Amino acid sequence: YVYDAVWLYAYALDTLVRNQSDKSYIQNLHSERTVREFVNVIKNTSFSGVSGWINFNEQPSRLSNVRVVQWVKTADNRIFENEIGVYLPVYQRKELKTPKKGKMREWNEQLIKWQTVDGSKPLDDPKECGMLSTFATKLDIECQLAITVVFIIGFAILLFIITVVFLVVRRRYLIKMKVTEDRMRALGLLTPMSVLTLDDWEIPRDRVVINR
Repeated sequence: YVYDAVWLYAYALDTLVRNQSDKSYIQNLHSERTVREFVNVIKNTSFSGVSGWINFNEQPSRLSNVRVVQWVKTADNRIFENEIGVYLPVYQRKELKTPKKGKMREWNEQLIKWQTVDGSKPLDDPKECGMLSTFATKLDIECQLAITVVFIIGFAILLFIITVVFLVVRRRYLIKMKVTEDRMRALGLLTPMSVLTLDDWEIPRDRVVINR
């Protein structure tokens, strides 16, 4: 910290001297005008020091690159370091309208050892809905809504199956009736007037006398 403090003071003083052509600030280093300008130079100084990044932009100082590390314990109780990535913060003034965000300089997600039963990546914000937990989590909906959606989908599938079965049975019935009708026509058992006329062996009803 002492090294960074001395370097900051020297850097600000050098900037103060070099940026003034009339050298008026260094004539009296203890004047209010020089002190105010010196403080302004320090306030606008930003550099990477030994103890981290130095800045006075109303943001946390001493920030440096963030190493994302996972400590993994093996089956034989050995612990080793597994570096996943490196995050680079961005230092800037708060008054900027469009502040920038930090970024990952390195990121190796495949190196993460997930501590789940099957070693797979856990779901974000999982829903506890029994058998519908995965369904509700993927759609990011509440359990009650998930049950309603599943019921509607199930009812629609059932209705579709019933409709398909009905159409298949109806089609088979019509085909069977058509085959039977064609067979009867071929045998002469079905003519346009067969329903309205009597066969040769039949007796008209008005000639039938019933003796009691």
